[in-house]
Amino acid sequence: MEPQPQPITKEALLLVEGKDPRNFFDALSEHLSLSQQLEIINFGGVGELRSFLIGLCVGSGFRSVKRIGIIRDAEKDATGAFQSVQASLSALVWQPQRSQSSFHAMEDSPLSGS
Repeated sequence: MEPQPQPITKEALLLVEGKDPRNFFDALSEHLSLSQQLEIINFGGVGELRSFLIGLCVGSGFRSVKRIGIIRDAEKDATGAFQSVQASLSALVWQPQRSQSSFHAMEDSPLSGS
């Protein structure tokens, strides 16, 4: 069962794939004193991102959002993962104040086990 969007209370969202990444980024944002500015939300799995975004944009508080970050596992294809996120974002009825996008992939990192 995919997580359901909850009322949004902050202007910056970080959407993450799964409970473990959510716990990690919650702790990191607390450590960096960002928890008052950043709302971290688990969107479920890769296949659930699009429907989660659709529900998110009609949810309470979404109109106040100015920035969204998405963190997901690239599996074995970072380019494909980025294209999947782009396709999911096409369902989002939202335009940031300044259109900016960036892509960071960490293939073959020491932490990836490759």
